[in-house]
Amino acid sequence: MIMSIIRTISQVKYSFLAIAFLLLIAGYMYYPKWQKSGTEATLSWDVSGYYLYLPATFIYKDLKELKFYDEILKKYRPTPDFQQAYPAENGNKVLKYSAGMAVQFLPAFLSAHMYAKMSEKYPADGYSRPYQFAIASWGYLIALLGLFFLAKILLYYFSAKATSLTLLSFAFASNYLEYAGITNSMAHNYLFTLYAMLIYLSIHFRRKESLRYALGIGIVCGLMALTRPTELIVVLIPLFWGIQPQTIGNQFAFWKRNFSKIAIAVLITGFIGMIQLFYWKYVSGHWLQYSYQDQGFSWLRPHLYDGLFHFRAGWLIYSPIMVFSLLGFYVLFKKKPKLFWIIVPFSLLFIYISFAWDIWWYGGSLGQRTMVQVMPVLGFSFAAVMENVLASKVKSTLYYIILSVCIFLNFWITHHAHLGKYFYPEQMTQSFYMHVLGKNTASAHAVKLLDTKHLFQGFRKNVRSIYSNDFESVSNFTHCNDHVIDGNKSICLKKDRQFTPKVEQSTEGMMYDWIRVGISAKEIEKEWSIWRNAQLIVEFYSGDEKVDQEMIRLQRLLPDNNARDLYIDVENNKSHDKLAVYVWHGDSQTHFVLDDLFIEVFDE
Repeated sequence: MIMSIIRTISQVKYSFLAIAFLLLIAGYMYYPKWQKSGTEATLSWDVSGYYLYLPATFIYKDLKELKFYDEILKKYRPTPDFQQAYPAENGNKVLKYSAGMAVQFLPAFLSAHMYAKMSEKYPADGYSRPYQFAIASWGYLIALLGLFFLAKILLYYFSAKATSLTLLSFAFASNYLEYAGITNSMAHNYLFTLYAMLIYLSIHFRRKESLRYALGIGIVCGLMALTRPTELIVVLIPLFWGIQPQTIGNQFAFWKRNFSKIAIAVLITGFIGMIQLFYWKYVSGHWLQYSYQDQGFSWLRPHLYDGLFHFRAGWLIYSPIMVFSLLGFYVLFKKKPKLFWIIVPFSLLFIYISFAWDIWWYGGSLGQRTMVQVMPVLGFSFAAVMENVLASKVKSTLYYIILSVCIFLNFWITHHAHLGKYFYPEQMTQSFYMHVLGKNTASAHAVKLLDTKHLFQGFRKNVRSIYSNDFESVSNFTHCNDHVIDGNKSICLKKDRQFTPKVEQSTEGMMYDWIRVGISAKEIEKEWSIWRNAQLIVEFYSGDEKVDQEMIRLQRLLPDNNARDLYIDVENNKSHDKLAVYVWHGDSQTHFVLDDLFIEVFDE
């Protein structure tokens, strides 16, 4: 085994070392999440939900009610509120995420807990610095293990140069960098490694038909399904590896010959999966629970186009280098049909299932994070293209140019997702992305393009005011007695006052290029959720029919505890004769103050 590791690493040593160094720099120097706090820490958001099984079981002995977590939430703020569990019918709290990641975190957790118990500096509470560091470092080792197995399986079918170029392209030019180097405690990094291991075991089970490989397949499939139930489709890989239409008879013979070994693998997979069933039974009293509540799949209307191309989180928008893995489907068909008939159908099935999920952007994702885990499968079609590219000097030169551009793009996106200011997870729009692409400085008003497609940047001419209201004498608004922005009165939005009344204004017969709607605003209490930010909304009507609407979220442009004059510009499309203006508080429970509404038209 040691010689096999040395032999594999030696064939791709420079690329492997370059990637190991890149991930080390990203995760320990550039943006060490284990040193961060709150929602930027390693144990935050989804990861805090994966992980919660461990402190609940081993430290607090409270897997049913999770009473301890209120104090953890208050002290460490891994999420703005308690999002990791939901109440069951019996009053207990059921964890949202399945237990597979907790099982895989276990070695790191136990090591950190032993250290924290001996330490006088850090509390052994499951969330202090040793736990954050241990989980992040374990993720780094898991990533290296995945790279090793990916290199190993690709080298069975492709040259060392094609394999090295595939590895480098994945790590430097795709969002694999984010999920293996920085946010490496997400499930995708671990599943990447498990996919690579499963393919390795499947190859060897086909070649040697040994029980130990069947046992390994059962364990890996069980862990993958326990981590993410939809990953149960991975059983297709060992069952159909190397299949071709003309060799289906051989497949039946293989299954028959190894029936007992396959049965053992199935039993192991099922046994590991039972961990989740026993947990649900123990906590909720039921063997089965749907823990994602109102989230689900649209099987007949999958979000395929959005998942691939939408600027919110489109896979090929934020990792365009991966288009070569799709082009490689044809290359596999022509040159390596033994790979084609498992790699391509499985990849298409995976894409279909991933984008049938209604939350197709997968929350605060840098590109399509769900596609990271299946990269070992796509590595075969990608490497097939790389062999074709390396056979021609012209093609290789062209590819290196494309790769350089994609590396710059990936580094730029990754930087702005963390230390920059031009990547907003799950909020990105085409207008904003194209406006800031490649820049490190842009207008402060650019963030409006996250909500509206209009942004006026020129010099305004022929400005005309068509409406203004200082709210000093209007009686049908709820006035503030404190926190007044201007004059003697301002208006307030609160929990029980979500809308300002609509202000309607005719534009019939007016000639203008742009319209500007502005208002003064002040945030008294911080609203942390961008989706509950107050919105300045402009509706356009033709007669009584609403023909268009634009809005901006006001808190994007507000400094903390200071009032500011804010506005939205909308280009005149000449399809309306009336507009309506109002502010919606976004269902926020906070206190928000407004004053001095105005509407102007102008030319450019």
